[in-house]
Amino acid sequence: MTNPRPLTREELAKFLPDQRSIRAFEQLFEIIPGDLTILVKLIEEVGIDAVSAMARAESNSAALLRIAEALELLTSAPVEPEIKHPVVDAIDVNRYAPIGYARGRIWWNDFDDTLNIGHKNEVVQQVGQETYMHVENVTGSLIPNGSVVGFAGVNGYIKCAPYIADGLLPSEYFIGVLTQDLADGEIGMATLYGRVRDFDTTGAAAGEVWAKGDILYASPTVAGYFTNVRPTAPNSVVIVAVVMVVSATVGEVMVRPVVPIGLAYATYYSTIDQTLAAANTPYSVTYNTAGAAHDVSLVSGTSLKVDQAGLYTVSVKLQVTSSNASSSTVYAWLAKNGLDIADSRADFTIKANGDTKLISYTYQISLLINDYIDIKWAGDTTSLILDAIPATAFAPAASSASVFLTQIQL
Repeated sequence: MTNPRPLTREELAKFLPDQRSIRAFEQLFEIIPGDLTILVKLIEEVGIDAVSAMARAESNSAALLRIAEALELLTSAPVEPEIKHPVVDAIDVNRYAPIGYARGRIWWNDFDDTLNIGHKNEVVQQVGQETYMHVENVTGSLIPNGSVVGFAGVNGYIKCAPYIADGLLPSEYFIGVLTQDLADGEIGMATLYGRVRDFDTTGAAAGEVWAKGDILYASPTVAGYFTNVRPTAPNSVVIVAVVMVVSATVGEVMVRPVVPIGLAYATYYSTIDQTLAAANTPYSVTYNTAGAAHDVSLVSGTSLKVDQAGLYTVSVKLQVTSSNASSSTVYAWLAKNGLDIADSRADFTIKANGDTKLISYTYQISLLINDYIDIKWAGDTTSLILDAIPATAFAPAASSASVFLTQIQL
């Protein structure tokens, strides 16, 4: 049926009893003219003709009046002209509908007790139980479903690449776990929170055996992999997921990342003797051996430069030997960015020739990014040395100096 032309007031008067009803119909023409004219046409087609059959019109006038009153109520209600879809109070979804995935489809998931949303590449999101991020693969090769990924730049979308927790890449760069195979250059979904399914969760790829309930960490040895062995420093500890289903093909993990903040630390030693060229003159303690370090670097063999701002503890150990028969005093203190730190000095006295004393003290200091500290020392005589003692048959060597820098608060 083709839509008829809108009715005139004269034509409306043929079957409407009064001006009030006519006005109600005219207002409806402004809102839903096509539907209303079709309604009127249908009424005409079924034989309601007030002009030729007055008696029949009178018998139907009450029904028509009720229609007019209902439509008048409709026209008096607030209406947003731009809304073109039905407004309903509630929608009931069939809990057991025999349907599956389709992109753009919403359907009930009775197992997870929520709605499913079908995304591209057969990704199905459980509403309220999973959170995704759009990421772009920029690696040059496919990244498999179930891979741990991290931040690799921005270009409209967040770029991603397999993440490795070896301490070289900041733990803050961790993103989540891919919930699909992601081809090079493709944009897809990484799960920030929720379940990732249908990949190998046996642990075989990592040379491990995983069990249901195992906590999985970002691997410090293979980019994109998990491990159920908690990494240790200098590797990063990034808790990623827990194993839900163990399977080589239909495995499942629950992603719930916890990224502990990696505090900075460093240990440096000196394995050689250090002497004073002049009495009562400051010198910087030097180091030639590095222990474990994270976000701290040694500059020019003397300065410890930090990459993170925060509160640090500095622990200093100096092994001093005197070759003077008289009492000798050794001084030690800290310098920050080349300037002596007030009240950071400690004095020690050695009273006999050949005596060795281990000088140890701790200091706390607030540092900004790229700040550096030096350990300074001096003596009232040049007969004092920082003494590196060789190993014996039963004991290891002793360093002449060591420093431990530990970040204790961001």
